[in-house]
Amino acid sequence: MGRSLSPQVFVLRDRAGKRALILQDEEYTIGRSSKCSIRLFDPFISRCHAYLRRIDRGNGQFHYLLVDGNTEGHRSANGMFINDAPAQSRLLRVGDVINFGPQVTALLWKAHDIPTAELELLETAFTRAQMARKHSETRLPVGVVAKPPTELVGSSHQTPQ
Repeated sequence: MGRSLSPQVFVLRDRAGKRALILQDEEYTIGRSSKCSIRLFDPFISRCHAYLRRIDRGNGQFHYLLVDGNTEGHRSANGMFINDAPAQSRLLRVGDVINFGPQVTALLWKAHDIPTAELELLETAFTRAQMARKHSETRLPVGVVAKPPTELVGSSHQTPQ
């Protein structure tokens, strides 16, 4: 399977903090459920809120299609916004800002746009949050403190910090 020349990075902010995942797989499920491959920590998020599907473009490059709802076609309860516009699905582009809920934001970046040390820290934070699967559907991982909403949603066009 083809890989993007510079891998795409999904940077998340929610009640569990900021974290990132380098996108490589064919498909990712996104939601509050511990069964999701990208777990979001917020009670306004559906158990299966959305999914990402990789679309190969050839020449070693690919995009991700983001679709509201689960893989069986059931939409999420609260929907999603991409670049401040309601969306049911969209082929994502670098720089897109996705809002899954009032305190849950994701940004799509290229790996080379994020300093290596910071990307490693964000990936470690992602792994720790995902390991919280044994906790209840809405509890935060042990040691994670909920941040006020103003710290969770930054400017929609700023680079990751």
